[in-house]
Amino acid sequence: MGTRLKVLRVFKDLHKTRRHVFRDDDRALTVLRRVDNTLHCVLHLKNTLTCCVPFNIYFL
Repeated sequence: MGTRLKVLRVFKDLHKTRRHVFRDDDRALTVLRRVDNTLHCVLHLKNTLTCCVPFNIYFL
């Protein structure tokens, strides 16, 4: 199994576990969803910058 598929599988399992643990707490589920989305955006931006930019950016 490729690395990408392993990562997707882990996220799917994490999502299922989170839904099970917090099934009666809509507020906690909303907060965790926001945290996951923010983390996903940050990681995507980091990967984009490291893969597509041929030099370091010191001033952001």
